[in-house]
Amino acid sequence: MSKFSIIYYLKFGIFIYIMCILIVLCLTEEVGGLMARFSEKEITETLSKIRLAYEDGAAKYGAGFYNLEAFNERYRLTLNSKSDVAIFLMAEFQALGDIKSKISSMAKSKETIEKKKQENYDRSFTKKVDDMISDFYDAVTKYPKKFLHEDCDDEISHIYGGLEELYCCFTVVKFYALFRGCDYAVESSFKDIDNRFQQFVSDHTTSKCPQVYSDYIFDLDKHKNTGRAEQFILKEVGFFLHSFLSKLEKLRDIAVRSSSTEKIDFHRDFPNLNERVYKFFIGKSFEEVYYATVLYARAMVTDFRLQSFKKNED
Repeated sequence: MSKFSIIYYLKFGIFIYIMCILIVLCLTEEVGGLMARFSEKEITETLSKIRLAYEDGAAKYGAGFYNLEAFNERYRLTLNSKSDVAIFLMAEFQALGDIKSKISSMAKSKETIEKKKQENYDRSFTKKVDDMISDFYDAVTKYPKKFLHEDCDDEISHIYGGLEELYCCFTVVKFYALFRGCDYAVESSFKDIDNRFQQFVSDHTTSKCPQVYSDYIFDLDKHKNTGRAEQFILKEVGFFLHSFLSKLEKLRDIAVRSSSTEKIDFHRDFPNLNERVYKFFIGKSFEEVYYATVLYARAMVTDFRLQSFKKNED
């Protein structure tokens, strides 16, 4: 190789070396420019803000969304790898924004689901209430309706009619129990029940309304609020029916022990018996009539929701 060639290759090598140094210097200057975006004080303040955001977020939404330990680990790796802290911090700010957007989106989605569930529940609850009202109406209207006043509530009219019908049933029971010469305790109890019945049923010898409805009728005539009078009627009817059931159930064995199993001749003994009661009792023995009367009273307690109106009796 000639002397000229050696000098040429030497110069070319030096040129390449110098270019490499220049490139490295340029790159170092660019990175330094990025680092210069934040001073040490700004970096410290920014780190504090980001950490505070993670702490507050974790307290509200949990570490699953705002994991401060994971952030600190990413920051440590950034320093160890001598990566650009400015870029890292900007990326973290963007990540916090993404987390906030995700939570907001999830909250809206949850709100939509909860709203839909509430709407479904409201529809379901409304249907249940409607069904309860319908069931109550069906239960109440199976009792005869008796006129008290032109503005009388249907429930009160049906209570009145139901008690009249129950009294008719009781009259049959009382007649056959006393007709057979029953125990004195039975006779005395039946007469007491009959006397108590009179405040709830009409006196067929006069046109006066039963005593228990008098205040209610007065309020209707005066166009007053009848709520208190209605509650009084329900309470008194409930007390009476519970007492009625208690006595009939206690006296049942004594009252029916001497009765025969033959069917009652209603045509002979009750020619003017209520048609509904007649159909209810036809073909039954005294024991069956007795038990059917008890069932009628129980049904009234249930159908008119009088379970809570009960007194303790000796």
